[in-house]
Amino acid sequence: MSKPIGRPSLRTLETPDGGRHASWLELFYDLVIVVSIAQIAHVYIHHPSIAAALAAAGLFCVIFLGWQGFSFYADRFDNNDPAFRIAAFGQMLAMLVLAAQAPHVAEGHHSLFALAFAALRSILVMLYALVWRFVPVAKPLAARYGGVYAFSVCLWIISAFVPLPVALGLWAAAVLLDLAQPWLTTHLHEHIPTDPEHVPERLGLFTIIVLGELIVSVTLGALEVEWSGSLVMTLVCCFIAAVSLWWLYFEQIDGKHLPRKALPIVAYAYAHLPILGALTFVAAGVGVMVGEQGEHGVTGGLWAYCGGLAVFLAAISIAQAQLQGAANRPVRVARSLLAVALVSLPLLHPSRELAALSTALGLMALVVFEGVICSRLNARQLQTQQKEAD
Repeated sequence: MSKPIGRPSLRTLETPDGGRHASWLELFYDLVIVVSIAQIAHVYIHHPSIAAALAAAGLFCVIFLGWQGFSFYADRFDNNDPAFRIAAFGQMLAMLVLAAQAPHVAEGHHSLFALAFAALRSILVMLYALVWRFVPVAKPLAARYGGVYAFSVCLWIISAFVPLPVALGLWAAAVLLDLAQPWLTTHLHEHIPTDPEHVPERLGLFTIIVLGELIVSVTLGALEVEWSGSLVMTLVCCFIAAVSLWWLYFEQIDGKHLPRKALPIVAYAYAHLPILGALTFVAAGVGVMVGEQGEHGVTGGLWAYCGGLAVFLAAISIAQAQLQGAANRPVRVARSLLAVALVSLPLLHPSRELAALSTALGLMALVVFEGVICSRLNARQLQTQQKEAD
């Protein structure tokens, strides 16, 4: 029997064994994230500076929160009815406006961006109001999230009509409120759980999107400037780096699961804020390095590229530590050492070719090292299981 339209249910209790995969609607929603990431990367590519880096980081945080709010609501309450679909389409439209306005925020024009995010969050408030009305067990969570998001909407609306410095303060307060909620409501998650298999899949899909932007940066670099031996070498090394990043991220999560506990799931999700933000800067760094922006641009590209890689390595260790059967201490130490080397590399002022080659070799070596260590670990675990079976 079909459920009444507009009446959500707590699907993670209806199917406690999990096993849910991303829906077609969720994959469609992710298309607007592709546009958003591209716009944020170009905020830095066009003006590689500390100010642009801070602007891009802040804008990415807002986009991530918008995506996260929809994704975690859908994880629990998506009933795929017309009302939910219309709400998702409304959020997609608001996200597209956010993406279009992101470069204008960096130029000092913030009103439409603020109103778009207020609209996006208002839709989520209405969805949580339906949860509060129709899902009794989820009332505490719906009241908490709905109330905080409603207050956040007020801050965003006010920010649209005040000068940018004041607006930035209001945005910071709203973002901090949103970021704090999952940590402050872990005691509610036992009765209102998330799906420990669906959450990593959604974050993995977001990771694929940002890695896709890195591939786009490599491709555009090949199309927009005159080809030379040094350019080809740089682009090939950046592609190898992208492949290595994919390998380091997905090889470690394949076959592993999050425990059905609130804290590891929240920690895993929030570790992806620096993971995905770092990958965005890696993509932006490639765009700067292969563009025609002079020596200053190349230097800014190196810092974004190498710094992003270092943050990525540190953050994936935090995220993957939440998984059952995660990588062991030698892997984390190797990642840390490579991260330190990457951060130090721009201080040596290498050419873009040498920097790209060095990072590609370092990442490939890390892939091989992790493969050897994890193979040995898996072999020991298999032997242990066999002994226990005997």
